[in-house]
Amino acid sequence: MVFELSAVTVFVLSLARTSAWVASSPLFGANGIAAVGRLALAIALALVAVPIGLHGPVPPTDLFVFATVMFGQIALGLMMGWITGLALAIFQSAGAILDVTSGFSVSSLLDPATGAQTAVISRVFTLAFMAIFFATNAHLAVVGGFMGTFEASPVTRLPLFDSDSVAMAAVSLSDLMLAGLEIAAPLLGALLLAEVALAITARFVPQANIFMVGMPLKLGIALALLGSTLATFPVYSERVIDHIVSLVVAVGA
Repeated sequence: MVFELSAVTVFVLSLARTSAWVASSPLFGANGIAAVGRLALAIALALVAVPIGLHGPVPPTDLFVFATVMFGQIALGLMMGWITGLALAIFQSAGAILDVTSGFSVSSLLDPATGAQTAVISRVFTLAFMAIFFATNAHLAVVGGFMGTFEASPVTRLPLFDSDSVAMAAVSLSDLMLAGLEIAAPLLGALLLAEVALAITARFVPQANIFMVGMPLKLGIALALLGSTLATFPVYSERVIDHIVSLVVAVGA
């Protein structure tokens, strides 16, 4: 079997982008996925991207230019992997806000997906989003958006960012932050009302131990309303994934 030098060059440059994306994205490069599986995914995506790269500009032949383009592809892959991981970070941050407000943050657990310490609600939100992400085939949409960047930004040239891409990325990022607050807003509002009720009780009944009463009360409210919050996850998951795909395409364009 004979391999053309241009095809090998495009494959190496494509692998630089795909491996950086898979390694930096918590959705696909999590600690729960074996290193062999992540490597196989990066190689498979690079093989699919080779025909796209061969129809683009001519691959560089100079060693210095090739190294510069390869490092540019690694940087672009790392950036898009970080953007993809924002989808998981949105739900983790929403759960972290509720953990601190309700008191669940007292019992922190080690999240094997990120290697960080997360409390109960944040861990539940993470698992619920990951289940919805793969059960609804949303991962195919994310992979499709990532593969679309090979046509918008060929691997044989150094990636550049224009003002339109940066502006679109900023708008999409602000929408994602707002989505995180919207996810936690209903339960956060209920906990805020509980805090107001406890403050009024402490004002009129100063001899009562509000701390001992308030902790189990807020925990009970959080557990009672957690199901209603999880019921909205499919809607918010679709919205977050759409923004992530558009953001990846904007950065990779």
